[in-house]
Amino acid sequence: MSGIGPEHCLSCGSYRDLGFLRRPSESAIMDIKKLKGCASLEAIRILVLDSLRSLGHLRSLRHAYSKVVAQAEDTIAEAFVRVGEFKRAMLHCKESIEIIEKLYGTNHIVIGHELLKLVSIQLSLGDRSSAVCDIERLGTIFSLYYGSHATIIFPYLGDLKREAGSSEA
Repeated sequence: MSGIGPEHCLSCGSYRDLGFLRRPSESAIMDIKKLKGCASLEAIRILVLDSLRSLGHLRSLRHAYSKVVAQAEDTIAEAFVRVGEFKRAMLHCKESIEIIEKLYGTNHIVIGHELLKLVSIQLSLGDRSSAVCDIERLGTIFSLYYGSHATIIFPYLGDLKREAGSSEA
């Protein structure tokens, strides 16, 4: 069987019973979205544990390259940044980027904006060499979309480059 039809992934042909998966998927998404509106750092620490379980559940329900899973990874990465767990934030940020690259391609503008988040996490961790590589990639993507206006629209790119290169000698 070709695997092409209703409820089959157009890329890999895998089947998903979308009606059956809808309710548990929405429940997992709502659990993760609670992180966005949370103001208390202690509450975020508690919710992030539940959100990680929900993310695992969501990954079992959704396609591996689902935009919803990428958004959930991004939300969890932001929560880890808020509580100062930058290594864990970086892992989830990279997961989000990996999924988005499959959906949009490696030089899509969405990747550029996600790379901005990743670079800020890398700089917080003191990982300047990775930050420099990702800033260069970010600059290339923004130049593709904005041309010579990229430095006007994103004047902080130069600051990021200087920050990433400042302790390299």
